[in-house]
Amino acid sequence: MASACSFLFVPGDRPERVPKALASGAHAVIVDWEDAVAPAAKAGARLGLTQLLPTLPAADRARLALRINAAGTPWHADDVAALPTLATQGLGAVVVPKAESAAALQPVAAALGGQGALLPLIESAAGLEAVRAIAAAPQVARLLFGHLDFQADLGLACGPDEAELVPVRLQIVLASRLAGWCRRWTA
Repeated sequence: MASACSFLFVPGDRPERVPKALASGAHAVIVDWEDAVAPAAKAGARLGLTQLLPTLPAADRARLALRINAAGTPWHADDVAALPTLATQGLGAVVVPKAESAAALQPVAAALGGQGALLPLIESAAGLEAVRAIAAAPQVARLLFGHLDFQADLGLACGPDEAELVPVRLQIVLASRLAGWCRRWTA
């Protein structure tokens, strides 16, 4: 997960699409229980992934990440409760949306039981403020940037090239490097 260059999202309530996504050539596939699943379908999405995961080859399970619902939502606790089973089945990583502190990652890491990586999603001013602590938290393999939610949180109206976000992206790269796991990318 730490070296993946391409991520493909699959709606969490469409588990039949996961094998096709894994065969697409993407380095990692993110099963999305957050934005891609309607509230009434979230319980079914949890069950679907729990049933699908054991049927996949171990190498494919390691390439799967799961985006859970953010802390503070009505679905977060149930998502976290499903993680121990998914971790023992070989889930590769969990995307943690609206990551705003290292402490907020602890319950997710504990649910994974030391298995699987965390991919915190920086989507707010609070997340950017805590980005160095988040990057250094246990089990964090890399940071993700949710630029649209970040813009909404700050009330930004970025231009087409999003030049306003360059300093934010640099802070995320800097935090990654200071955490010791940012590697040099070459063209």
